[in-house]
Amino acid sequence: MSLRVALLTPHHDPGLATGGAARYVQVVFDCLRQRGHQVRLFCYREHSNHAEEPDVERLRVGRLPFVRALGFSRRVASSLSGGFDVIFNHFTPLGAYLDPVVPEVVFVHSTMLAMARHAGSLAEQVMRGTVAARVERRVLERAARVICVNHHTLEEVRTGYDLPRDKLEVVGSGVDCGRFRPPAEPRDGLAGRLLCVGRLVPLKAIDRAIRALAEARAAGFELSLTIAGDGPERSALEALARRSGVTESVRFAGFLGDEALIGEYQRADLLLFLSEHEGMPLTVLEAHAAGLPILASRFPGAEQLITDGVTGRLLPPGAEGAGRELTELLTDPERLRAMGRAARAHATAEFSWDSRIDRIETVLAGCVAQRG
Repeated sequence: MSLRVALLTPHHDPGLATGGAARYVQVVFDCLRQRGHQVRLFCYREHSNHAEEPDVERLRVGRLPFVRALGFSRRVASSLSGGFDVIFNHFTPLGAYLDPVVPEVVFVHSTMLAMARHAGSLAEQVMRGTVAARVERRVLERAARVICVNHHTLEEVRTGYDLPRDKLEVVGSGVDCGRFRPPAEPRDGLAGRLLCVGRLVPLKAIDRAIRALAEARAAGFELSLTIAGDGPERSALEALARRSGVTESVRFAGFLGDEALIGEYQRADLLLFLSEHEGMPLTVLEAHAAGLPILASRFPGAEQLITDGVTGRLLPPGAEGAGRELTELLTDPERLRAMGRAARAHATAEFSWDSRIDRIETVLAGCVAQRG
């Protein structure tokens, strides 16, 4: 059965590594269309030079993060009157003003309650923990089904909003192991290259990677760090690199297209992933598929993907001791190579996109059939 799907998401920049949630939506968009479904993607118009794309409708919104989501919700509601079998919403506030006559399936990458705990300012903590959480509760209660990115997020949704367990399920991220793969010619020894991938926002804690680099260089290791991503913290991070004396060793690469990003994974010796909190970080899966070991903070999303001591190392919450652990890993190149081989094997065995799209397709079709 061919479905007519309205796919709602804040950000859509095809071909750019703008964040795991956006990349997840891109894969869903592409795969559902390849399977013969009619999918129209609704997202923010964030600047004037977006290229025109078939089946993509960009709506003008304001600049304040939560306010723009509510404005989008008001505008998109008028575009959804008829013509769709199901709504697939990837950011709960986008459903605030919807009163759908067709079923809505909501995907939760991270709850507003979790975002509030890890917000960068008191104002953001209050906004996400009160107003945004109330909106999220209403949207989730109304939804026909709720899909969560991992089991930890499912439990947060269930307990935080008192939703029935049989309304919830997990469909995590996948990775294209045919594209994200190790280099064709393995290197001898280490190149001294570290990599961070992600938006430059407080949640990603890129500052920890810069400090770990400075500590390792002070211990005599010749290292460089490439930061693939962009965002509001860039100037602060550049200033930190200057204060730490590592300006010449840090490259801010900005957002990269897939092919350029794959090249960075293949050239690096180690991925630094020192975030405070993530759902199911796609960066970790991509690094695993490319055979790149990972030094990460310990949080539920990382623990579900990284086997400590086998495919990488997990640090205590807060990434305490990142510089020390980094230097220990770099003194044992064979151990790093073994971790990389194990990471690749784990990705190819466990994280196929096909099985995940199968499940999403089943959920969407089931909600349509149930509505009759």
